[in-house]
Amino acid sequence: MHELPDGWTLHRLLDLVMLPMGQVDPRRHPYSAQPLIAPDHIESRTGRLLEVRTAAEQGAISGKYAIAPSDVIYSKIRPALRKATLAKFDGMCSADMYPLRPTGAIDSGYLLAVVLSEAFSTFAEAVSGRSGIPKVNRSELREYVLPLPPVGEQRRIAEVLDALDTLIQRTEAIRAKQQSVQAGTIARLMTQGPTDGQSNWQRFTCRDAFKLASGIPYPSAMATSGPVPIYGASGLSGYSHRALTAGPTFSIGRVGEGGVGVVYYIPGPAWITDNALWAKWIDPRWDAEFVSSYLSWLNLRRLRSQTGQPLVTQAVIAPLALPMPPMKDQLKIVAIVRKMNASMQQIAMEKQKLLAVKQGLMEDLLTGRVRVDMADAVLEVL
Repeated sequence: MHELPDGWTLHRLLDLVMLPMGQVDPRRHPYSAQPLIAPDHIESRTGRLLEVRTAAEQGAISGKYAIAPSDVIYSKIRPALRKATLAKFDGMCSADMYPLRPTGAIDSGYLLAVVLSEAFSTFAEAVSGRSGIPKVNRSELREYVLPLPPVGEQRRIAEVLDALDTLIQRTEAIRAKQQSVQAGTIARLMTQGPTDGQSNWQRFTCRDAFKLASGIPYPSAMATSGPVPIYGASGLSGYSHRALTAGPTFSIGRVGEGGVGVVYYIPGPAWITDNALWAKWIDPRWDAEFVSSYLSWLNLRRLRSQTGQPLVTQAVIAPLALPMPPMKDQLKIVAIVRKMNASMQQIAMEKQKLLAVKQGLMEDLLTGRVRVDMADAVLEVL
């Protein structure tokens, strides 16, 4: 560690916070009506609380830790996910979390930044592997030592990071609004058309336009002069020198978890893995990008098998209704959807930029490499 700034001192984390000594029954009053926070309710790495529901709404029955405003709630399981948030109400948290209650020596906002930091997360990931279970216990927390500025500087650091959080949340609100507008626009395009309605749209099923093939290697796989993308259930996963399809086409995640039922448009030659399906065209009167956009709008994820491993099959997709707009309408719809997707991607990139700025600035502020007065200049630029 570099030399600490004047006035900064080193402390053990557990000398600065108090840990809970007992649990409460979430079935009893007043706890049953209070919010209950679990790791799944917190966004990874950001400190953002995604969902607030009472213990009764969640059907909680096992013991929980009581929390109070200004407690920092830290998930002690799977520390690589970096899940922590600042409590703003009386309630409870899962027994898989620690409510870290600050003493007067550490500001709660500063404490949240500490447990989300690269240094603390690296430490937590390292010690959590000692028992073979990704979990941080109390004795391991006692080992962590952090540099601590005076409380006034801590609060200023927390204010700077909170200002960045406000910018991030504003970007997220713009994204959510844009997403709502986009969903409505695509629904209108797919049901009413871009201009004159659907009076001249013919009706078919997916089996009339294409059949789906597994990505299992075929003897007819084509050698290519350069690398082509590999698509699997989760989209682009790498590159190959052989291709199953010349494109344009699309693939659909068929087996696994997160990517099942997700449609990916493929504009050119590609290899498709065996956990995805790809479209072999029967009728050229459909544009591949239009069909992939239409199937994305249909949300094929809802057709996944509900028992065993999540699965989407050709038999499920083949009978789905598929309109055939005139080609000019298909291309208009594709152009509109492509433009909206580009706008959404730009917003997502802006959010990622702000998250990266926050993470980098947080690391510098928590070590004293950048002093808080200098950080104000960064906020002015943003």
